[in-house]
Amino acid sequence: MLSDPSSSAPTKVAYHHGDLRSALISTGEALLEEQGAPGFTLAECARRAGVSKAAPAHHFGNMHGLLAAIAKKGVDELAERLETALALVEGGPAERLRCVARVYVDFALDRPERFRVMFGPPLPADQYGKTPSAPNDCALYVLEREIAAIQLKGVSQRAIAVFVWSFVHGLSMLLLDHRLVRLMKDGQADRDSLIEDTVQLLSFSLPGRDSSATNAS
Repeated sequence: MLSDPSSSAPTKVAYHHGDLRSALISTGEALLEEQGAPGFTLAECARRAGVSKAAPAHHFGNMHGLLAAIAKKGVDELAERLETALALVEGGPAERLRCVARVYVDFALDRPERFRVMFGPPLPADQYGKTPSAPNDCALYVLEREIAAIQLKGVSQRAIAVFVWSFVHGLSMLLLDHRLVRLMKDGQADRDSLIEDTVQLLSFSLPGRDSSATNAS
C-alpha cells in the first residue's frame, strides 16, 4: 500500500553505500506510477528515499535525467519480458509476432505512466544543455528481429515494422486512455478477450500463420 503523503516521516528506501542511484530510480518508478509525470519531482523522490534534496541532481542533473533513467530501465524490462515470453513460443513467425503484441500491450497496462514516459515526447535538456538520451528506438530491436522472419511480396521490412508497431502501440494507448470502454461490457475479462481478438488480426494476412488462425478465418 502507498504511504500517506501527509505523513511527517519520509518513506525511506534502504540502499547500500554507492547504490543511491539505483535506489532513486526505484523510488522514482513508484512515484511516477502514483503521481504521473505532472506530479513527479526530484524533491519528492529525495524525501521518499530519505536523502537530501541535492542528492538526485548529483546523479541525474535534473528531473528529466531521472525520468530518462526510469525510461531506460523500462525498456530493459520490456525487452526481458519479450525474450522470456518468446522462449516459450513453439509456433512460427506469425505466432511469435502475436506474442510480441500481447507482451507489449500487457506491459503498457502494467506500467502505464512509465510507458508514457518511455514513448512520449523527447525530454528537455538539463541545466547543462545536455539532452537525456531517449531509449525509444531500443524497443524496436526485438520487434525488428521477429519481423525479419516475415516476407511479404512487394512490402519492405521497414513498412512491416512501422505497421506492427503502430498497431500494438495504438491499441495500448487506446486502452490506457479508456477509449475502448464502450466496447468492453464485462470489465477485465472482456478487456483481455478484446486484446486477444485484436492481436489475432495482426497476423491474419501473414504467411505461416498457425492452423487455428487459418481455421478461424
